[in-house]
Amino acid sequence: MKNNNLNNHILSAQSYNSELILDVETTGLDPSFNNIIQFAAQDMNSDAGVNIKARPSFFNLPSPKALEVTGTKFSSLKSFKFSQYELSKYLFQLLSNASTLIAWNRKFDKDHITKTLFLNGCDPYIHARAGRTFICAMQLTSLASKFTNKIKIPIKENKRIHKLEAVYFEHFQLDEASFHDAHFDVMATKRILEIVQLLVPNLWAKRRDFYSKSIRKNLFMNLEGFVYYDYRNYEPKHYICIFSDYCNSFFCIDTKNFPKDESQIKEDLHSEKTPKWLTKFWPTYEGLFFGIDDFPELKTPIYQNINPDLIHLTRDYIHQSNMIIQNWPDKEFLEQQEFGFPHKSDAYNWDLFHKCKTWEDRSKIQFNDLKSKQIKGRIMFNEAQHLLSKNYIYEVKNALKSRWLSENKEKWLTVDEALKQVLSLEDCSGLNDDMNLYKSYLLKLKNQEHDILLT
Repeated sequence: MKNNNLNNHILSAQSYNSELILDVETTGLDPSFNNIIQFAAQDMNSDAGVNIKARPSFFNLPSPKALEVTGTKFSSLKSFKFSQYELSKYLFQLLSNASTLIAWNRKFDKDHITKTLFLNGCDPYIHARAGRTFICAMQLTSLASKFTNKIKIPIKENKRIHKLEAVYFEHFQLDEASFHDAHFDVMATKRILEIVQLLVPNLWAKRRDFYSKSIRKNLFMNLEGFVYYDYRNYEPKHYICIFSDYCNSFFCIDTKNFPKDESQIKEDLHSEKTPKWLTKFWPTYEGLFFGIDDFPELKTPIYQNINPDLIHLTRDYIHQSNMIIQNWPDKEFLEQQEFGFPHKSDAYNWDLFHKCKTWEDRSKIQFNDLKSKQIKGRIMFNEAQHLLSKNYIYEVKNALKSRWLSENKEKWLTVDEALKQVLSLEDCSGLNDDMNLYKSYLLKLKNQEHDILLT
C-alpha cells in the first residue's frame, strides 16, 4: 500500500467497474492556487489501493496552516518523489479506469483533482466522463443517519458536525487514528461506508443514482416534484420545478415554505436577494436528489395542493427578470480557466505530449491555443527548466516575485499572509525546527535575499 513506485501505482489501477474511495491532502484550501501533496485511494470491494506523495509546483507557496494540519514538514516537500505532472498522469489513468468515485468531502477533493489535471495538460473533467459518478460520502452518511440511530452524526452547540474525524469518533476507537493523512482518511471513510451499506442497504443501492445527471434532470421535470437533501440543513425537502430553460437551470420552489398569498410572493421576488423558498438547481448541484416515493420511511412532508395562480405568478416573474441569465464570474487568472480545456485544436497535441518519452521530445510539441501554450510553459518550468530560455525563466521568476511579494489581498498566498500564519502558529503553540526553517525562508523571500524558487 505504501509502495512509492509509480509503475506499481499505475498497474494497481482497477478494472473499469471499480469503485474507488479517494482522498487528497493539499498545500491549502483554494484549488486554483494550491497543490495536492498526498493522494490515496482504495477499492471499495477489495484491499487494493495506492498512497503516494507529490512535491508542490514552483508556482505556489504552501500554507503553514495546511502543513501544520497535515503534519507535513516544509523541508520534506521537495523530496517527495513525484512531480505534479507525474501525479496528474497517474490520476488521469486511475480515474479513467474507474466507474464510481467516492470521497468524504466530494467537492473539496473533486475541485483539487480537477485543477491538478487541468494545470498539467490533462482533461480536467475525466471524473465526469463516460457515465462516471462521484459520490459524497459525507452527504450519504448524513442521510443514512435519518434511517437508523445506529449511524450517528455528532452534535456540538446545537450543530451537527460532519467532519470525518467527528463521525468516525462516534463509531470506532481512535487508538491509531491519524486524520488529515490521506491514507488513513480513505480507510476511515471506507469503514463508515461499510456501516451504511450494512444498515441501510436500500440507500446504498441508490448511491450512484443520487449523482446521475440524467436521473436528476428527470427528477427536476417530474410534475409531482422531488426531494432534495443537504447535510447542512439535515432536512429532506420537497421541491417542485416551476421554470426551466431546458438546458441546465431549473428554478424550483420549496413547497413547505412557499408563501400562501400573492402579496408576500411579490415582496419576496422584488427584494435584492433570491427568496429562500426559491432555488436554482442544475444537474451537478451539491447534495442528494431522489424521488418522492423512493424512501417513504423518511416521511418527508409532500405538499401538492399549491395554488397554480401563485406558481404562474412566480414563473412569469422569473421569465421576465434577469434571473434566467447566467452571469459567470470573471476568470482573471490561468489557474481558474479550466472550462473548455483542452481546445479542440490542441486535443491531439496534448495526447502526443503525454505519450512522449523524454522532456526533449515534449518540448518540441507545438500548441495552437494560448491557454495550452501557457500550461505547457508551466509544465516545462516545473519539470525541465534546462530546456527553457534564460529569458523565459527570468520572466516567470519575476511574475512569481510580483505575486508572492504583493502587499494586497490576493487569491493566492502571499509571503506576508504566510508569515501571518506562521506568527499565529507561533503564538498558539510555538514553532518546531521545521516551521522555523519555513519562517526563515519566507523572511528571506520578503527581503529578497533568496531565489524565488524553493530549490
